[in-house]
Parts: sequence; structure tokens; C-alpha cells
Amino acid sequence: MKVTLVTYGTRGDVQPFVALGLALQQAGVEVAVAVNSDHQGFVVGHGLPVTVIGSNLQDVFGAAEVRHWLNSGRSTRVVQAVRQLRAREATTRRQAIHQACQGSDLVVTNQSIQRAAIPIARQLQIPVILTNLFPVWETADFPFLLITTRNLPRLLNRLTYRLRAGRRLLRARGGQSLVGADQLFAATPKLQAYSPWVVPRPADWGEDIQMTGYWTLPPGAAAASPPAALVEWMGEGPPVIFLGFGSMGVNNLVELGWAVEAIARPMGLRAVVAIGDSRAAVTEGPASETLYFVPSVAHEWLFPRCAYVVHHGGAGTTAASLRAGVPTLVCSFICDQPFWGGRVEKMGVGLHLPFKKVTSQTLLRAIQQIARPEIRQRAALFGEKLRAEKGVEKAVEIIVRAAGSGKWQAAGGK
Repeated sequence: MKVTLVTYGTRGDVQPFVALGLALQQAGVEVAVAVNSDHQGFVVGHGLPVTVIGSNLQDVFGAAEVRHWLNSGRSTRVVQAVRQLRAREATTRRQAIHQACQGSDLVVTNQSIQRAAIPIARQLQIPVILTNLFPVWETADFPFLLITTRNLPRLLNRLTYRLRAGRRLLRARGGQSLVGADQLFAATPKLQAYSPWVVPRPADWGEDIQMTGYWTLPPGAAAASPPAALVEWMGEGPPVIFLGFGSMGVNNLVELGWAVEAIARPMGLRAVVAIGDSRAAVTEGPASETLYFVPSVAHEWLFPRCAYVVHHGGAGTTAASLRAGVPTLVCSFICDQPFWGGRVEKMGVGLHLPFKKVTSQTLLRAIQQIARPEIRQRAALFGEKLRAEKGVEKAVEIIVRAAGSGKWQAAGGK
């Protein structure tokens, strides 16, 4: 059996698929991955064959105009910029996805690329499984997170999904009528790659929506190898506060790094700042005895060694900080990040501070709050629950079981 995994986006959209691909390989399944060029090396580095289906998304996030929008909280403009890139590449991307899916027995794709991947899989008569890294399926339990993260009366919660239904439709080829994804794939497994401990499963979801828990890389995976200099520095002193915003282009990252260092020092701690895609003009390595700048670092390795973690609230980064069992401060920018910040705060394991409100003073107050003993204790207990999950193993079990039962036929496949 051959499975093609089709994903697109930032590292948080890709790493769970690499984890799934490695687990499927372990189960004897042939795996191929289709992904945007940002992550080609990451996928190949884990021994998975890759097809590039789009150009470097970080060129969009790195543009001066987009960075301004990110830093000022104008998320709609950022999303528009990403859509413009995808529109320019639509034809070549479809061709690349078509090539990647040739000879496959199953396509697994996520919400970021499903509008391109699903019609191609149907054309090739290949069954499809949908995956989600955050909740998108209609429920009365909470609203559609891209409209609001404030809980509404149950009927209004449900209506928020219908207000956004136009963006969740799959446009068929040749100008045919629009077909809703909920209806088209009603009997198709929809794997939710996040934890029911973090988002309790809504009672009004059908059996086709299955929560697995987070998909994490196996211990010792290539992504978990930290820089040797950082390992040495970490071993020479007390724990750290981590600050990093992943693919979000932060203009004042160096300034914020020193602000966190000033907060950490009186607490008997140090600070590690991940430069990420901020393009900050700073030298990698220790800037002082209590501050270290690193281009990027494996969260799975670093976060358990931290006292507190400050990040942008991406789904994967949030999963890593929660699994590590350390208090988390989410400084959200766009998309699903405010939702995860709200979940962290509601669970009592950290706080949510939108990035547009971040200053040295708001950072200080927020870190002081998450340093409270009751939050540290809850975060530690919550981490134990998440580390006991077998999310990627459960996903593989569902895929293999569905293959054997022929349950994929409802997707319009073979």
C-alpha cells in the first residue's frame, strides 16, 4: 500500500505529517510526501521522498509589508498575501500534486491544501482522508475559531460555521456547482491531530470525525538534535525562559529577547531566544551569561528543560509546550493562534497575550502570573497526560483499519 501525504504551510503544518509518514513506514506502508519548498530538506532529512508543490512561504512572511501587518495585528492582510501567492502558483501546484499522487492507494491531506488535493485525488480515483490540526467541523460546543474565539450561545456557535461555509466549499472543475466538504466526505475519516485533553470532543460530531491526539516525532528523530554549543551552554547554569515566534516575522525580537533576559535574571533563570524567521541581525550564540540566541531549536528537546515558554501559539508549538509540562505564554498573531492561546488560559496552564499588546511591561506581568505555583503544578500534570497519549500510533491504526474495511469508498475513490 502506498500513501501520499499532501500538506502545505509552516513547519507546524508539516512536522505532524512527517511524524505520520515515519509511523506509517514502520507499519510497512510506502509513503511519499508533497510539500512546499520551505520544508523539502526537513522531509528528506527524515528519509521520506518528497515532491515540491509550492515555493517558499517564508518569502511571504519575510516581506517588509507582511512583517508590518503581522506585528500590528492585521491578520486579514497577511492571509490575503498568502492567498495571492497560492493563486499565482495554482496551475503548477496542481500539476505537482497530480504527479505526487500517481500510483497511490490513499491520499492524506489537511485543511491548508485540501481544495487542491481533493479534486485531483478524485480524478485519479484515489480515496482521501482529511486531517485537521485545529477544529473546523461544525459543532454547537464552540464557534468557528477563525470568526471568534469568544464562546457564544450554542445556536450562534453553530451558525458561525455556516457563515464561513463559502470558504469551506470545494469548487469542482469546469464551473460546476459548489459542494460542501461536510456533505461530500460525510463518511470519510477526518483525523483530528490534536488532543481531546486540550479540545474535548464535541458530542455532536459524527463517528467520521476521530480525535487521535498529537502526532509527534519519535525520540531520536533528526529534528530533535540541538546545536552542540547550546547543549553545552544549557548544562552550565539554571533553567531558561524560552522566547520564540517561529515563522512569524517579529521586528523587535532582539529587544524582546533582552527584555525577557531582564525578567529571567532576578528569578534566577536565563533566556533562550529563537531567531526563527524574524531575520534579526544578531549573532548566534551567547549574548551574555544569561541570554542565548539560536536560529532554531527542536522544541521537543528544549521545552522540557525550560521553566517557562513564550511563543506565538502555533498548533505544533503549543502541543510541544503543553507536552513538556511547563507554563506557557501564548503571544498570538493570526489564524488559529488566538484559539490555542485561549485554550491554554482556560486550562489554567498559562496565559494568552496577543502579540500586538506585547511590551516589556506586559511580558513581565504575564510571566509573573504564569510563575504562580498552581499554574506550574497544573502544567506539569497536564504534560503527563499528553505524554501518555499515542496520537500518531492511533492515526496509523485508523488508517490501516479503514483500508482493510474499505471504508474509504465513500470518498469517491477506488
